[in-house]
Amino acid sequence: MKLLGAHPRRNLLLLAVGLTVLRLVAGGTIHLTEDEAYYRLWAQHPHLGYVDHPPMIAWRIWAGSHICGDNALGVRLLPAIATGVATWLIGDLAQRLGAAPRTAFRAALWYNATLTVCLGGMLATPDTPASFFWTLTLWSLALFWERGRAVWWLAAGLCAGLAVLSKYSGLFLAPGVLLWLLLIPG
Repeated sequence: MKLLGAHPRRNLLLLAVGLTVLRLVAGGTIHLTEDEAYYRLWAQHPHLGYVDHPPMIAWRIWAGSHICGDNALGVRLLPAIATGVATWLIGDLAQRLGAAPRTAFRAALWYNATLTVCLGGMLATPDTPASFFWTLTLWSLALFWERGRAVWWLAAGLCAGLAVLSKYSGLFLAPGVLLWLLLIPG
């Protein structure tokens, strides 16, 4: 593990980029699931919401399809990239909250070892952007706590709103943040 101690930020970035490349390769070659095909249909006519889901996944598929074409890679492009960014955010968040660099790397690695992220991190489902924006909200709150600048509080609110536009369970961020404010001194 000497390599891990040498350049922890670089290693975290390499982990995130390496796993993202693997997800993009796999995502471009594996057929779409039924749910992904359903969301792809939504993306052909983007709206502010759909009968049973918020719109974020359709917006992401729409954007990815305009970048890479109307194919499996286009559908999965932004979810795979978001999972890679979330991997880096998890490691950085752990360090900001006081974890040692090796522990932060391990947190990012274990995040990717969960079944939902390991296999689902490349899939175009509402869980992928929800997980990304949830993580980005927590990361922004950590920066607010660390630096005390209001811009990070506003960023956290924006990210929480985007989490709700990804999946309605993003609403649970609000009571969690409220508990944090009540339980953590200062």
